[in-house]
Amino acid sequence: AFLMVHFATFGKGIQPYVLGLQTFPSIAWVPLGIIWFGFSEATLLFVTIIGSLFAVTVSFADALRTVPPIYLRAARNMGSDGMDLILRVTVPAALPHLISAAKVGWSFAWRSLIGAEVIFATVGLGFLLERGRDVGNIGQVMGVMIVILIIGIFVDRWAFSRTQEWASRRRGLLPTR
Repeated sequence: AFLMVHFATFGKGIQPYVLGLQTFPSIAWVPLGIIWFGFSEATLLFVTIIGSLFAVTVSFADALRTVPPIYLRAARNMGSDGMDLILRVTVPAALPHLISAAKVGWSFAWRSLIGAEVIFATVGLGFLLERGRDVGNIGQVMGVMIVILIIGIFVDRWAFSRTQEWASRRRGLLPTR
C-alpha cells in the first residue's frame, strides 16, 4: 500500500491487478492451498491471509491517500523524510482510516476462514456448519450462524470500534468526553 501511494506510476500500474484479486472469491483459493499445503492448518492460514490481503492493500492505500499533502510538505520542510515521514506523519494522520481498513481486512479474513473450514476442515465453526447441513440439523446450522455473527460483532465492537474511536478523538475528529 505504501509503495502504491508513494510511487504513483507503480500504484496506477498494479492497482487494477490488486483490485481484481480483491474481488476474487477466497473460496477459489482453497484448491490451490490444498495442492500446496495439503489438508492442514497451513491451508486455512493461506486462504485466510490471501482472502484478506488484497482488500487490506486497497483499503490501506486509500487510507494513506487521505493524508493532506500539506502535512507531508510541512514535515519535509522540517527535515523529515523516509521512514521518519511515514511513522511520524503519514501513519498518525491516516490512523482512523487505517483502523477502518484493518476492519475490512478482519471481515474478509473471517469470511475466508469460515469458508475454507466449510470446504475441508475437520474442526471449527465452518466444519460444524457443514456437519449440520450434512445431517439436516437446522438448529445446529442456525446456532453456528449466530455464533459466527456474535464473534463478528464482538470483535468489531471491542477491538475495532474502540480503537477507532480512540484514534479519532486523538486526532480531534470526535469531541472529548
